[in-house]
Amino acid sequence: MQRSGWVFVIVILWMQPAWATSKVSPSFLGMYRKIMAIESELLVHAKRYSVDPNTVRAVILQESGGNAELISSAGARGYFQVMPQTFRSLGVRSNIEAGVKYLAQLHRQFGREDYAIAAYNAGPGTITKERPLRIETLQYVIGVGHYKSVLRQHEPAIRRQAETVALRRVRKEETWETVSQAIGIPVVLLYMYNPFLANRPIQTGTLIAHPIESPLDIIEFDGRNAYYTSRIGDSYLNLAQVFGVDLEAFRRENDLWRLQQLPVGLRLRIPLPPTSPLRPFLQRVSSASLREVTPTARKRQNAAPVVKTGRLRTHNVRPGETLTQIARRYRTTVDALIVANRLSSAHIQAGALLLIPAN
Repeated sequence: MQRSGWVFVIVILWMQPAWATSKVSPSFLGMYRKIMAIESELLVHAKRYSVDPNTVRAVILQESGGNAELISSAGARGYFQVMPQTFRSLGVRSNIEAGVKYLAQLHRQFGREDYAIAAYNAGPGTITKERPLRIETLQYVIGVGHYKSVLRQHEPAIRRQAETVALRRVRKEETWETVSQAIGIPVVLLYMYNPFLANRPIQTGTLIAHPIESPLDIIEFDGRNAYYTSRIGDSYLNLAQVFGVDLEAFRRENDLWRLQQLPVGLRLRIPLPPTSPLRPFLQRVSSASLREVTPTARKRQNAAPVVKTGRLRTHNVRPGETLTQIARRYRTTVDALIVANRLSSAHIQAGALLLIPAN
């Protein structure tokens, strides 16, 4: 009886769905981290106007990606992309309250959340039972519904992973490149954590989300083609923006429908043009090239590491520490640490015990 019980446990673990152990999309993490900064105000207004907090946050994710300074070509502003005339008509003090109050009004008008979301996008005058929705509005409703489902199903895991994401205000005259150099995160990864801001100049005061340490297993790059495997919370619309590729070409390349969300674990080919400025950055952050690190490190990894045991030291990794910081502390190199500890990448976890090679 005891034996069969163990078999049962093993079967259950083996049959866990893929998303149970999957990581969250960098884009979703970056957007979610920005929303965490305004969470208390969101919850106050959601309660006041009787709107589901998950719906409120899903609309922000779809509308602005959590960017307060975002202004659309039509003039819509802020987290909820509210038009100035709508803001004035609502008699509120903040963009957040305006968005929540407007959602509540639309829900009362249409009696259904999906209709209210469609009206938020296309305008209440265009939403009737007799008139079919435009495909752009259908995409919008599906997108908001997807984000709401992700929050309902995975928020504890999302919140834990969001703790590895920091926020930084853009300073005067800073660019993507100078921010990248200042925090040691490649530009393409900054794009991934800030999809609504990607491939456009950043403005002073804009809030940038970035990982505390560069994750090295996000993008594959073989020198010609880039590949990305979809994660929880991904949107192919965001990915096309991040990589600066034509949306229709991206759909064709990966056989995507206009009305669909990405399943977790789908390997996508990114159709980068030969002149894409992201190519050199992708070369640096791709999982293939980073596992090799450098030609020198690659040669070392093929041989047994040589460590003088008389001078062997260890280091317990603290939260937020990177291999670069540890290498500087012990006057060694990142390559040497990778080789000595037989690491597959430069990513390390807090609490790990590292061998420090002799100088």
